[in-house]
Amino acid sequence: MELKAKVDKDQFIERYIEIWNGSLNLTEKEIEVLKEILKKYLQLIKDGLKEPYLGELVLSPNGMSEIRKILKLSSQGMNNYKEQLKEKNVIKKVGDHFQINPILIPQKSITFKFIVDDE
Repeated sequence: MELKAKVDKDQFIERYIEIWNGSLNLTEKEIEVLKEILKKYLQLIKDGLKEPYLGELVLSPNGMSEIRKILKLSSQGMNNYKEQLKEKNVIKKVGDHFQINPILIPQKSITFKFIVDDE
């Protein structure tokens, strides 16, 4: 069985987050922050950047400041959301820098395979 969804660029990120949000339990505002982070992240991927530079650019104080301005958040508000995303394993520390949990990087096609133990 294959399920398909036709979406535009903005809907793509939102729908992808919705798929994973059942296990993450993100608030609406956390989803909004993550959406902006992912938009910036995907643009940098399109520009040819790779990890660890992606996480360093997007999640750095300067990168988060840009996102903060887009969302019209205070510095403290943005710091709070960043901490909440860390607690929910959306943002992970890898070595001396942070990066987005790889499973949350939107993919145009994903496959689920269930292995059911009949016992």
